[in-house]
Amino acid sequence: LLLGEPFVLTVSLKNESSEPQAVRDLLAPDYGFLSVWLKPPGEEEILYKPPIRRDTRGKLSKSIAPGERVTTVLPIYCGSEGWLLKKPGVYAVRAAYPINKYNVAAKSIEFRVIASERTEDQTAAELLMKRETAQFLFLGGGKHLEEGERSLRTIVKEYPKSTLAPYARLALGLSLSYESFDPKTKTFQGADYPKAIEELQWAIPRVKDPVVAAQGAIALSEVLRKLKRGEEAVKVVDSYYSAHPEARRIPGIQQLFEEAAQRKR
Repeated sequence: LLLGEPFVLTVSLKNESSEPQAVRDLLAPDYGFLSVWLKPPGEEEILYKPPIRRDTRGKLSKSIAPGERVTTVLPIYCGSEGWLLKKPGVYAVRAAYPINKYNVAAKSIEFRVIASERTEDQTAAELLMKRETAQFLFLGGGKHLEEGERSLRTIVKEYPKSTLAPYARLALGLSLSYESFDPKTKTFQGADYPKAIEELQWAIPRVKDPVVAAQGAIALSEVLRKLKRGEEAVKVVDSYYSAHPEARRIPGIQQLFEEAAQRKR
């Protein structure tokens, strides 16, 4: 992937036994149970610290049938200190999850980050890799992250043909898709559904990372349903898979859409 390009992994816990297994679904890294280590090129391995922490109260055990799995997403590009993939080279990442007295470990995987030779990509990467911009992208917005929003708008306005412009427009579309609280004025600011639809429809097929694109597709579907445009909302998932056919082979993508559908009921 290019320097400055978000990279999201999926992490799955699969039941390989012949009997149903009960586990607490605390796989998401922000619960603090999944341990993830990242080794940047030429550096020592570091423990991944998620940008946010969530409370585990109320998370009940669930039964996983033989052959089934629970899956979560791991935004390895962004941690508590901001952007993590800061330089070109080969990175390695591995993970482990405790179950009862066992520690289930995933094999280490490697991926390569390269620097673009295009000036507009290089400048866009510098803007996207700023701490507040990374947080804005991870959270899908936030009125308290004004510098991050400015950086994304600069990418869209001044570097619209850069490889990273679709990510900037998707993040801005996400932020426009819901009501948000402005800590300065201490007021809630309404969503801008028409603008959110415009940004998300443009960005989803152009974003390379299928997991990031799926998050945009879920938001777009929810906005269309709120506007009573249910037929269009149903078509969003098909359009997403047409643009990202490889997503059908990625564990957890379908789960993301199913969980979003359940929230709407």
